[in-house]
Amino acid sequence: MPPRQRDPELADAMYDAVMRAILTDMPALASDDTTAAIVAFRTLAPRIPALTEAERNLLAEWLERASASEGVR
Repeated sequence: MPPRQRDPELADAMYDAVMRAILTDMPALASDDTTAAIVAFRTLAPRIPALTEAERNLLAEWLERASASEGVR
């Protein structure tokens, strides 16, 4: 295509269109969504290397209580 027929804005427009199609805003965790926080923490807590076995057991107990109070299985 001859240079005078090229659209100098085309590359930027295509980039913006592709990025809008791919990228989304990360959904915000509702401030009162304790159930999601409990579930996430229960998943990660066993993998925290800084905790001792006793600390992991205590944390698991607390998270189990919190789960029961929130109706999480």
